[in-house]
Amino acid sequence: MPGQKFNFIIEDGAGRGREIVIKADGSRIGRASSNDIIIKDPALSRYHCRVFFKPGEGLWAEDLGGANQSLLNKKPLLTESRILPGDRLTLGDTTLLVLSDDCLDEKAPERADPGATEHPPASTPPPVSARLSNIPEAPAKAAKTQPEPPPPAARSSRPRFSVILAVVALCLGAVVLAAVLLPKPEARREQAPPPPPSMVLTYEKIQASPENIFRYAMDLKENRISAAVDDIENSVHIPGNQQKPVSEDALLELRGAIERTDFFNLPSPAEGQSPNVWEVMDLSITDGTRHHRVRVVNAIEPEQFEEIRKAVENLAAGALGVSADAISKEDRLDLAHKAVLRARDLYDQREIKHENLFLAIRALRETEAYLEPISEKPPDYGETMALLSECEAMLKEQVYDLKFQADHAARIKDWSKAIEHLSVIMEIIPDSNDERNQYASRKRIEFERRIKK
Repeated sequence: MPGQKFNFIIEDGAGRGREIVIKADGSRIGRASSNDIIIKDPALSRYHCRVFFKPGEGLWAEDLGGANQSLLNKKPLLTESRILPGDRLTLGDTTLLVLSDDCLDEKAPERADPGATEHPPASTPPPVSARLSNIPEAPAKAAKTQPEPPPPAARSSRPRFSVILAVVALCLGAVVLAAVLLPKPEARREQAPPPPPSMVLTYEKIQASPENIFRYAMDLKENRISAAVDDIENSVHIPGNQQKPVSEDALLELRGAIERTDFFNLPSPAEGQSPNVWEVMDLSITDGTRHHRVRVVNAIEPEQFEEIRKAVENLAAGALGVSADAISKEDRLDLAHKAVLRARDLYDQREIKHENLFLAIRALRETEAYLEPISEKPPDYGETMALLSECEAMLKEQVYDLKFQADHAARIKDWSKAIEHLSVIMEIIPDSNDERNQYASRKRIEFERRIKK
């Protein structure tokens, strides 16, 4: 957007009306004082988002993996994304409106006064001797030495013929270039296959008896997953309003399980009858043009159904930390305590192995999931959650620093050093379903190809 002096304006939230310019080498946005742009929004992570320029490609944004995900036009910012004037970037409770995608940090070149008339600069008059030497001779003498001009036809025919030759040569050159550079019709038809359609999956599990009613419901739509749990006996209620993204690798694994079990041709077993017991497992999957539903009621589940059912439950457990089984309060407290001990041990050994900090965070989140439905938390719950926040901040800073070093190495074309930093990121975040691991893997492959060229 020409004429703008700022890249962003805070449209809503903390510091509303504040105008922001992104540095030429990029700016990190967050709550911590070490960021390039500091926004005092409690909902922001310490290091929340990075905005930067790509040469010739404008302004880009990247989420730094905080608890509250960055949103671009109300959609999750999962990878590096191009942002344009008019887009809205939501960070925590703060909304930034994009005014310009030009780099405004560099000093603009000086412009001429628009009201001034363009005149060629006055030249310095030549010395007197030069001016005297340029005085023409007498007309009579000059007429004797000047050659007689050629006839008009001879003067005009040669330039006209040269122009025609030049035009013909240009036309031939254009035809040759078009034949070489333009793809053949067959090549145009050989396009990359379209990405697989978004999968829609619903799964419900009910276990009802005179002593208890347990219900688990999971939904997967537009590559985002949510799960709700109601367990009357153990006073557990987890609403299904929390959604988490599911990686492409995890969806590929799920699709593999669907094909292995031949789910779309799997029949529902006959409904059984059990006195005072109602057990239901209901799974419905839509993938592209295929749709199928299998319902197991008071019956032994088929072996193929058990495999796909466990794959679905594990997908939700990995993304949300929500179990598909009824767990008593005592068991939850015991499992949470064991997870905390494991997390603290991994935290203490974080300098020994790159992956230990990530595994400590996973164990602490597991603890949080076990204790979430319990109203009376253990005495050390606050300390445990503080450790989780500290570990997440440490991991985020480590990944950011390594990405910065990899980007710097790539800018100076030190591909080996860039690959080294990206490999450490993959060791720090060993989960191949994690967006940060996938980003490092893609970049490493790209840089390895550059070395081979």
